[in-house]
Amino acid sequence: MTVIGATLLPKLVPQAPSGPEANSNDTGSAQGSSAGASSEPMSASRAIQVLNDSFSRFATASQQDKTGNKRISHDDLIAMRDGKVKGATKDERDAATYFLMHEKLWSYLDTAGNNSSPDGVVGQGDVKAYLESDKAIRVLNDNFSKFDTASQANQMIGRNDLIAIRNSKDKSVTQEQKDAAVYFLNHTKAFDTLARLGGDVYTVPTNAITQKDLDSYNKNGFWIAPADFRMSSYLSLLSPGRQAVINYAAQYAKESTDDPKNRNPKLPSFENNCANFVSQTLLAGGLQPKDGKWFCAPLDPPNKLLWPSAITAYKAFAWKRQQEGKDYHFTADTNNGKWAFLSSTWNDAKSQYEYFSNPANGYVDSAKDTITISKEDIKATTLKNNGKITGSQKLDALWQSKRIQPGDLLYWSDGKGVHHASIITDVSDEDIFFSENSNSKYNESLTNKLNDPTNTDTSITIVHLKDSVFKQ
Repeated sequence: MTVIGATLLPKLVPQAPSGPEANSNDTGSAQGSSAGASSEPMSASRAIQVLNDSFSRFATASQQDKTGNKRISHDDLIAMRDGKVKGATKDERDAATYFLMHEKLWSYLDTAGNNSSPDGVVGQGDVKAYLESDKAIRVLNDNFSKFDTASQANQMIGRNDLIAIRNSKDKSVTQEQKDAAVYFLNHTKAFDTLARLGGDVYTVPTNAITQKDLDSYNKNGFWIAPADFRMSSYLSLLSPGRQAVINYAAQYAKESTDDPKNRNPKLPSFENNCANFVSQTLLAGGLQPKDGKWFCAPLDPPNKLLWPSAITAYKAFAWKRQQEGKDYHFTADTNNGKWAFLSSTWNDAKSQYEYFSNPANGYVDSAKDTITISKEDIKATTLKNNGKITGSQKLDALWQSKRIQPGDLLYWSDGKGVHHASIITDVSDEDIFFSENSNSKYNESLTNKLNDPTNTDTSITIVHLKDSVFKQ
């Protein structure tokens, strides 16, 4: 028995889980690490250009397109990101990763070529449409003064300026400039969106494009205004760890992961998997396990003949650690065949919440980084704001200071205390989006959840984690 325990006891810091974060620093094959690589950081515009240049390779990456339509799906992006395409370059893999981390950009691109509802796949027409808008924006940026003074010099480009450029007889006005003017006159939604891009979320949008709008586009590469995506102005500044959280959730919070066979095979899975999933996303984001405080050490079970003695030995080992004051448990009660030593903070929502919200444990700066809001309070305020969750002053305070971010924790209470855990994976001006696993959801709307008549929770609690605890 002692030999079994000594032989099978795992390392206390498990290997990081597989998934998007596993590829964040590797260079793939020799070909992928050099061919097609660029020193320029990946941006929305660059990712879309890579998509355009390698469209056929992306469209067939997952071998799922049996119709010959040559459209790019999420499965194609995942296959390209994971290097499953022969000869995939680093730029191609980085572009795929970028799109998987920026769901709202992908959603915009999904409908760029038409006005239909998003269906999760991108056609070549969508890519061409985006590149057309990008080119028109570049022309405005490079010739701002000429556009600004075409009708009236006021440090803004309005529709009258565009009309003046379009109709100009001046030989100094190029056809490219006229084409850009025509583009924005024909695409009013594009004009209105760009005209809001440089303002913060509390600024009343102008009906003209300013240099600040163009600078914001050039800096962030997003074709989404802050009023649509508050994080757009600083998402590129998120730590790699917070981005890895988004990646991991995108892979393991899909509906297919309701089936334990589709969850991370390297870590245990449970029937009530919510807190375990949150811990896994945090592990993917670079949080370091702490022995006897927050950790999971998975085990491969021995031969079935040895199960009784092994379980006895492991339980005895865990009991001994508990006598030393450690949060230490053994379980063989998983639904994917893994055994594990783990802390209650790893897979119990209430214990996890109490651990991460306690400033003494080093994950939050102060008690101000944890807020609890009743469902009724949010409902009352959202009704006054046309259904927007930003009616809550407590949430607004965090938003204004940019202290709700992907990787922050969201807990649910039913009147008897915290009973469910999820993780924030997106933030907009109007809503918070969370991901979870048991009944898997990715980027679920918090507003919709709180206003769901079948939801019996009485309050939510958000825990904003320090940036320093994530992978930098």
